[in-house]
Amino acid sequence: MLRYATAHSVAHRVVTYTTRQPRPDEIDGTDYHFVSPEEFNGLYESGALIERERVYGDFYYGSPRDIFGGTDGDVIMELDTKGTDNYRKLYDSIVTVFILPPSIEELVNRIRQRNPESNFADRLMSARPMIESADSYDYIIVNDEKERAGEELLRIIRELPVDSQRDAKLELADRLLRELHDKYEI
Repeated sequence: MLRYATAHSVAHRVVTYTTRQPRPDEIDGTDYHFVSPEEFNGLYESGALIERERVYGDFYYGSPRDIFGGTDGDVIMELDTKGTDNYRKLYDSIVTVFILPPSIEELVNRIRQRNPESNFADRLMSARPMIESADSYDYIIVNDEKERAGEELLRIIRELPVDSQRDAKLELADRLLRELHDKYEI
């Protein structure tokens, strides 16, 4: 979805850093900056990265301090909730968008398709606190259809409209949390 938005030259996508290896369909410098743990720590220690997180117990992820990188206009960053909180402290004019899955079943499918590694349980466990934070975001997009969700993101970037469906999306978040509890005891 972020590629869709940047393909329309609406905003510049900020490329974040990770210590994991690229997946087969990922490109260094486009999807992430793939760096060694030593390079990553050096970037963090020098202040070039604003935050770092060891995600799911295996790899570090972090985002650059200079999110504008010499470009004018808006930027799009894909962050977890902790990263978003860090940027809120630095920039008081950021607009936050939470991407919500349409169902827990679909979330489980996406986790398994994207990352079939052994940390499935950790990834699913992290969904609860993330979904719980949806209410703290300015906008919520339900990522049920990639094209429609991309159009909604573009509309937010262009117009900052009132989210008339916000209450329904928060109700969906509550249902997802109940389903996590009922099906997975999370």
